[in-house]
Amino acid sequence: MNTYVKHKGIKSFFGGIGILSLLLGLGAALYGCGGGGGGGGGGGVAAGSLDTSFNTTGIVTTAIGGFGDVANAVAIQSDGKIVAAGSASNSGNYDFALVRYKTDGSLDTSFGATGKVTTPIGSGYDYANAVAIQSDGKIVAAGSASNSSNYDFALVRYDTEGLLDTSFNTTGIVIIAIGSGYDYANAVVIQSGGKIVVAGTSYNGNDYDFTLARYNTNGSLDTSFGASVLCPILSNCTGIVTTDIGGSSNDSAKSVAIQPDGKIVAVGYASNSTDTDFALVRYNAGGSLDTSFNITGIVIIAIGSGYDAAWSVAIQPDGKIVVAGSARISSNDFALVRYNADGSLDTNFGANGMVTTAISSDSDAAYAVAIQPDDNQPNGKIVVAGVASNSTGHDFALARYNTDGTLDTSFNTTGIVTTAIGSSDDYANAVAIQPDGKIVAVGYTRNDGGDEDFALARYLP
Repeated sequence: MNTYVKHKGIKSFFGGIGILSLLLGLGAALYGCGGGGGGGGGGGVAAGSLDTSFNTTGIVTTAIGGFGDVANAVAIQSDGKIVAAGSASNSGNYDFALVRYKTDGSLDTSFGATGKVTTPIGSGYDYANAVAIQSDGKIVAAGSASNSSNYDFALVRYDTEGLLDTSFNTTGIVIIAIGSGYDYANAVVIQSGGKIVVAGTSYNGNDYDFTLARYNTNGSLDTSFGASVLCPILSNCTGIVTTDIGGSSNDSAKSVAIQPDGKIVAVGYASNSTDTDFALVRYNAGGSLDTSFNITGIVIIAIGSGYDAAWSVAIQPDGKIVVAGSARISSNDFALVRYNADGSLDTNFGANGMVTTAISSDSDAAYAVAIQPDDNQPNGKIVVAGVASNSTGHDFALARYNTDGTLDTSFNTTGIVTTAIGSSDDYANAVAIQPDGKIVAVGYTRNDGGDEDFALARYLP
């Protein structure tokens, strides 16, 4: 059995596991259960090579707690500093953890004194699964916080020095119970007006649904989001939208993006009677389903013969939607799907809008996607990051694709790069493109002592 468990979003995937485990694989990743112009590295160094101006090796690892330090998200500030967010252990559980790095890979000691900030949210295990930078430089981290019996959406805002922003719900922290059970926030994005959209999954009493919540800039829920014409007289106005994708089964949103027209695109997976499929939902700016998108606002796509899951979404300059994830072919492979603006598959991309790539001979999983601007391809090249199996564990894995879905052979000659950070398991959970085109992948590495540390790798464009 090949099982991948990705700490981001408390999610477990692949290899015949149950749907409940798929959603609730709590911390299992810790114990081994499982964009500048692209196309040239410059200075005679090949695109896809590690950037030796970054910590001399192109790789940085950072220990935060005693064990189980996992980076799940990354954002690039306007000054080029890199913010990685995830979780770190304390004496008995896990806290939100943020680390800020200078452009050379060193810790930025102007951030939380040491470059590291940890924040306990709930009474037990707390995980930051996403991060975004506001236009004023404040940092928003989203994830899940434990209560006495399950998990709630958690949102934290920090000022530019890493201190909790007390103008945000007076404490800098907002915790919201969505459903009657486990609620997981997996993604966050800032709208043009400063409102904060969080996407994830919540329990409706029977199963799990796509869930979006929108917050005002002060941390309060935006009750205009998802409001009906009957609000507030005959219906609740909560600022929360839930969407049942697969009927009486489990659905989870893993990534979210905002289109230039303000529409909201959420991707993840929807369960069917035997496994899971890619799921894509588009909402109008007000939170209602966009019926100009596949009539229902929802698109479900089966790619392989088993568990398929979308983990990340990016919007091209032409408005087409690129979704990355994993699909079960002969083994588990990187999978990309590109959709037209109306929700139909873009048949100019790969085979009927779909591309699958085997990175290794065993199981691979793509967890993040970004569009890299390119002088020769107006809609950019597509950079995907994730994990690939090796003989002893897993490595960081990146693939770069041309706009038609073919592998970009100017990137490490094959279009594929794998990087061993440590001697065991290395997972790339997120990716970002710097303004100079360099590619930053973040995740974790399991060190020789069996503990996990934040891991970053920067690649030439």
